[in-house]
Amino acid sequence: GYLPLHLRPSRAIVLLGAVWAIAATVGLRMMIHFFRTGNFDVGLPRPENLVIVGSAPESQRVQQLLGQAQVRKNLIGTVSPQSTTDTTTFLADLSRLDDVAQIYKVDEVIFCSNDVSAEQIMHWMTRLGTEVDFKIVPKESISIIGSSSKDAAGELYTIDIRYRIATPMARRNKRLLDVTSALFFALFSFLLIWLVKSPKGFLANIFRVLVGKRSWVGYEGATPAPVAGSQQLLPKLRPGVLTPLDAFGNRSFDGPTTHRLRFLYAKDYDVWRDLEIMWKGFRDLGRAV
Repeated sequence: GYLPLHLRPSRAIVLLGAVWAIAATVGLRMMIHFFRTGNFDVGLPRPENLVIVGSAPESQRVQQLLGQAQVRKNLIGTVSPQSTTDTTTFLADLSRLDDVAQIYKVDEVIFCSNDVSAEQIMHWMTRLGTEVDFKIVPKESISIIGSSSKDAAGELYTIDIRYRIATPMARRNKRLLDVTSALFFALFSFLLIWLVKSPKGFLANIFRVLVGKRSWVGYEGATPAPVAGSQQLLPKLRPGVLTPLDAFGNRSFDGPTTHRLRFLYAKDYDVWRDLEIMWKGFRDLGRAV
C-alpha cells in the first residue's frame, strides 16, 4: 500500500491467486490419486479385502483361524479350486480368480494347500502380481505361512460385519453430499445437460434429490436386497439414481455378485465412494428411477 500506484499489485489478484493455488494443488493431488487407485480416498486407509481359495471345509477352517485375532480385514468370500456352479457358497472358481481380484479390489489371497497345488499357487502369484499379498495355509496346520512381519509366524484376522452406512454420521454425510451436489448440478445445469444421456431426467433427478425422494447413489431398486448367504437385509436407503454397479461401467454381474457389491457398499461406506460412483456413472445421472 505504500508503493506508488503504478507499482502496487492487485490485492484481489493476490488473494484469488492464493485461493487458486490451494485449490489447484488439492485438486491435482486428488486427480493423480484417482488415476492411480480408481478412488478419491486421499490419505484414508481403505479396509483391505481378503479372499480364500479352497474347498468349503478348508475355508471354514481358515475362517476359524482368522477369528482368533483382533486385526480387522474384510473377508469377501471363497473361491472354489474346482469348476462349480454354486454361486451361493463360492464367489467363482479358480479360473476366474483374476476377475474376482479386480471386481472386489482384493488386497490379499489365502491359498489352502490341501486343495490348491503348488504349481497353481505359483501361477496365480505370478499372474496377479505384486499388488496382491499371498499367504498359504498348509494341510491340518494352525498357522498361516507368509506373514508380512518378521516377528510373527502368520497374521490372523477377525471378521467384523457392521454396516457403516447405518451410522448417523454416515447418513448425515450422505444426505449433505446429495444436497450440495444437487445444488451444484442445478447451478451449472446449462452446461452439464450436454454431458448426460437424458437431460430431462437429469433435471428431474436434481429436484427429486433435493426434496429427499431420491439419492444419487443407492441400492438397485427401492427395496434392499438380501445379502447372499444371510437372512439379514441391508440398511434402508432412498432409491438411488446410480448403484455400486455403475462403478464398473456397462459390465453385467450375476445375482450373488450384485448382492455382495451392495453389501460391501453398505459395510464400508464413505462419501468418497459415492463421489467415485457419481464420477464414473455421470452420464447416467438422468436415469429414471
